[in-house]
Amino acid sequence: MTSVEFKWAPLVHSYSNGGAFPAIIDYLADRQRDPRNRETKVGNLTADLAARGYQFQFPELESALKVFDEAGCGSYQRGRPLEQTRLKWSYSAREIAQEVLARVNSVTPDEILDRKEKYKEAEKLGGDTAEPSFDDSMDVYYFPVRRNVVLEVKIRSDMTASETNNLADFVRVIAASRSSGSGGE
Repeated sequence: MTSVEFKWAPLVHSYSNGGAFPAIIDYLADRQRDPRNRETKVGNLTADLAARGYQFQFPELESALKVFDEAGCGSYQRGRPLEQTRLKWSYSAREIAQEVLARVNSVTPDEILDRKEKYKEAEKLGGDTAEPSFDDSMDVYYFPVRRNVVLEVKIRSDMTASETNNLADFVRVIAASRSSGSGGE
């Protein structure tokens, strides 16, 4: 990306909080090119996200675009008669979105050490003695559970179809136990 340093923390935090912001980041990161005229209009954004299965109200999209403004990525402009509300990008929208995804999905060395320490504690308590793998070979999927709630699911890249089906069966067992009244709504 460029050598410009944005306020990345609010971007990563907003992505992790769910809502419209992660849908916008995913949409921008997947684009082939930056938005036309270096601006993202709320009307166009609403239609593009609807094509991806999302339906957000104007205040949700407005709030998400303001996060980009506050982080220094561009300038938010509230629409007036004959003009749409939009974000005028100061830098590449695609590159910003891709960098946010990279930062959200990265694992720091400290996090790896913390995981290994937790493993050693579990081992002392009689857990499995096989050394776990702490590499980055995970596929990440985002599942829209309900409005404003997106679940991040990480699955090992080397899982076979049979192992993935076992995981799906496990999730079905959880769903069945919740629907029988032992922990669900």
